[in-house]
Amino acid sequence: MRYKFQALFLAFLPLVVAAGKFKAITPSPDTGGMKSRLTITTSDGARFDAHTNAEQVGYENAYVSPDGEYVGWLDMYPLPGANFNYPIPETLVVLDQSKNLHYFRAGPQSIFEWCFVPGVAEVAYESGPLHFSNEADFYLRRISDGRLLATFSFPNQTSAERTAAAKHAPRWAQCLLKQTAANHASLRKY
Repeated sequence: MRYKFQALFLAFLPLVVAAGKFKAITPSPDTGGMKSRLTITTSDGARFDAHTNAEQVGYENAYVSPDGEYVGWLDMYPLPGANFNYPIPETLVVLDQSKNLHYFRAGPQSIFEWCFVPGVAEVAYESGPLHFSNEADFYLRRISDGRLLATFSFPNQTSAERTAAAKHAPRWAQCLLKQTAANHASLRKY
């Protein structure tokens, strides 16, 4: 009897371990680039909306980590002091399997692109001023405690300088460069 229970337990173990992994993060069908709601779906079929902070006006760039352990997005806020609706990506938010929110801010800068670094529980993001900058700063942070692990300055001048810098970028920055290229390619479709 004991061995039958162990065999039954081992047969269902993969289902228990896989249950609840993040499967998708779906933006609301609002018009424009920003979305006012994100719906998160887990592998066991559960659905719930992403957390919204006070004064937040939307979301951008929502992704599920390759291993399904995390989902993340950029919180959009109104530009302080602006008399028009000009939301900026101010905070990267990552939700883990325990439903803990991890916030990554870039001080007075905006966060433009970000990605989950493959194979590790870390995020990389690009931060800089809204306009007129000659370079962007890339940051690598551990999700669990927000610790800054590395930085990299990436030129934002000529195509040749960006191409050369991309060849020498650290491995962790590669997912960020790929995400940036993918987002720029999707914008060219319109």
